[in-house]
Amino acid sequence: FNLKGLQRIENNVFFPWLRKKLTVINRDGDEKDLNRAFKQVIDDIEVGRREVVKIASDIRSHMKEVVSHDENSREDIQTATLQIAKKSESLTFLIRDIFEKEVTYLVPAIAELVPAKEQKSVNSKILRNLGLFESRAILVGMFETLQDSRYGNQEERSLFDREIPFIPRKMMPRWKKSLYESQAGMLEER
Repeated sequence: FNLKGLQRIENNVFFPWLRKKLTVINRDGDEKDLNRAFKQVIDDIEVGRREVVKIASDIRSHMKEVVSHDENSREDIQTATLQIAKKSESLTFLIRDIFEKEVTYLVPAIAELVPAKEQKSVNSKILRNLGLFESRAILVGMFETLQDSRYGNQEERSLFDREIPFIPRKMMPRWKKSLYESQAGMLEER
């Protein structure tokens, strides 16, 4: 998982497209209120995303303090470790809040208001902007997530099988081994 890559795609491709599709559409009367409501939700999410960047940067700084323990006192290391825990908790709640807003408001709106052809078009644009390595890693991550019964269900697995072409689906085990496990293997429980 590459947070900077995700942020790049969201900033350069996804959120501009989302704003165009949900807030710039010319609507009359009550539908103008809908535009304003979507704008507010997207604005709130973007504020949260900027905060994610700040918290992640803070965590990295505190981690450097812990890693360079030769230069820091035991008390400094404990303080930095406590800050990492607090910031990680804040990050968890913030990301969960963003996720809930996206799932509750944006996903149903896109499904209802944006034709499937346009959704596929932006998906293709995202994959092109990701590049070969990142797009493969993300596809493997999606595949693995869907295999876990806590996160995926049969309907989502079927959708993945329908939407992802045959050859990339068959390449998943190889990509997992060469691209994903080398990066995520350290997260596996031993």
